[in-house]
Amino acid sequence: MTPVVDEEKRQLKGSPSRDAFKRRHKDCAKWFYACDLDLVLVGKSPYRIIAFFDYKTPKDKITFSEAIAFNILKAIAPIFIIRSENPDSGPFTILQFHDADPKPEPPVCTITPILMCRTYEDLEQWEQKLRVQNRLGLTTQNDPAKSSPKNLLEKPNPKNGGCLC
Repeated sequence: MTPVVDEEKRQLKGSPSRDAFKRRHKDCAKWFYACDLDLVLVGKSPYRIIAFFDYKTPKDKITFSEAIAFNILKAIAPIFIIRSENPDSGPFTILQFHDADPKPEPPVCTITPILMCRTYEDLEQWEQKLRVQNRLGLTTQNDPAKSSPKNLLEKPNPKNGGCLC
């Protein structure tokens, strides 16, 4: 497969100016709610949004602002929460967001454990399958089984926080 991101962009580690802007926004506008998404997967032909990814450690919760944003964005494309203690190597627990009530603190969320990827290569294989299914029109918001490669599937353990918001 031909790479879709040039090597210069691949080497970027983040944007100090973006981080400074977000930090400054938090300082100046404490009463303004906001959130960010970690990745928006896009397709080139046809142009489309495939999915939204939000990275969280196992201890991170979905916030009030995220609950509102995710509830609206799920009409555009599926939202996946990627949980890991180690973003460089995994393992990665993938959960699909379905709905959230932002009123309680923390918000009450409906999410479905999709699979456990033991390595980054497993995560890449799952994303590739998600992209192919999207291009073929097979991925649906309410059928997470269609986005789970059977050979990677392991049930996350809910007792260790694997499927908590």
